[in-house]
Amino acid sequence: MSARQLTFTYPRDNRCTVNLDFDGREYLLQWDGDWNQLPDLTQFPSVSNGTVNTVAHSSEVEKIWKASYVLGFGADAHLRELRNGNDEFPVCKVAINARQRRLLQDEFLLLRVLSAHDLPVVRTYSEPLVDEEGIFGYRMEKLVDIDMDNAAEYVPDIEQAVAAIHLLGIALYDTAPSNVMLNTQGRITMIDFGRAGYIGEEIPLCKVMGINPTTKIYSTYLDRLALDQTIERLTSNARASG
Repeated sequence: MSARQLTFTYPRDNRCTVNLDFDGREYLLQWDGDWNQLPDLTQFPSVSNGTVNTVAHSSEVEKIWKASYVLGFGADAHLRELRNGNDEFPVCKVAINARQRRLLQDEFLLLRVLSAHDLPVVRTYSEPLVDEEGIFGYRMEKLVDIDMDNAAEYVPDIEQAVAAIHLLGIALYDTAPSNVMLNTQGRITMIDFGRAGYIGEEIPLCKVMGINPTTKIYSTYLDRLALDQTIERLTSNARASG
C-alpha cells in the first residue's frame, strides 16, 4: 500500500506541505527544499527528509475514509471510491478543510437544482455526506473521461449543456476539458460546480479564478470565454491526432 496525494503542494509554517492518504487515514507531510519535488514516500509514514503528522477526523469522515480508496484529487476536493459501492453512486467527492467544505456544500445544492431539471450534470445521491460541522462531501455516479482523439464531436453537446444551465440562471465559471466527462450511457456530463453561482451575484473571494479576476460578478460572458477556450483545446487536440 502506498501513500496517495490529496492536495497540490502549498505553504504552511514556511514549509512545503501536502495532505496524503495512507491506509484510510489522513496525514500532513511537510518538508524543506524543492517545492515541486515530494520526498521519497516508499517507506511512508517514515520519511527521512520530512515530518509527518496525522490529521484528526470526525467519526462520520473516518467511516467514509475507511470504506473507500483514493481515485484522484484537484484543487477543491478529492475523489474516493467505496470498496463495496454496489449502487448508482459509488464515488465520493470529499473535502479536507473548511474552504473545500464551503465549495462542496454550494456545489451539492446547485447540482440538486440542475438534476431536478434533467440537465447533463453529474448525478448525486439525494443526501450529502454530513458530520457535526456540516457537509463534507457527497456521493455521485461514476464517470469516464471523454475520448480526446474524438473530442470535437462532443462540442455541440457541450454548448447545449452550458446554454441549458444558463437558462436556469446559473453560471459555471469553471468550464474546462477536464470538467466534461461521459456517464455510463455515453452522455456528455458536466462536473465541478464548486465555483459556480447564480448569474448576477457577486463571486465569493474563495471562488475567484484567473479567467478574468477583475470581474466580480457571475455572468454568461465569463462562461463564454471559458467555453471558447475549452472548444479550442478540444478541437485542436482532435486536429493534432488526425
